[in-house]
Amino acid sequence: MLLSACNAIDPVLGFGEGAATREYAMADVVVFSSIWLPEAHLVASMLTREGVPARVKNQMRTGLIGEIPIDDARIEVTVPAEHVADAEALIKASREVVGVDRPCPTCAEENPPSFEVCWSCGTDLPPAPRVKLVE
Repeated sequence: MLLSACNAIDPVLGFGEGAATREYAMADVVVFSSIWLPEAHLVASMLTREGVPARVKNQMRTGLIGEIPIDDARIEVTVPAEHVADAEALIKASREVVGVDRPCPTCAEENPPSFEVCWSCGTDLPPAPRVKLVE
């Protein structure tokens, strides 16, 4: 029984079976990396919300920080090769959000320009005007 379970492990992903899963994983490109797991998940969530399929890899390495070189402990966000340009543009745009706090239309609580929902009551906020940084 144990031998048959071991044979079902995919050598690339470490679980499941099948060439389709393996092909997908090999076609992925790293578009973002961080030593902070929440930051990687926020980026992956933003990409997925915008229609770019994203995966977070190496999640379990955060526990190894201090035991292995810091660059080896980085968590990676990957996307399929055909979505790399869209992902990079979305990540760049998310870092350029500049503006003033705006009040919630329901509870009048101030919210940073990067927020899409009110932090206090959860109401959807109207889109904030984007302001580009001057270099």
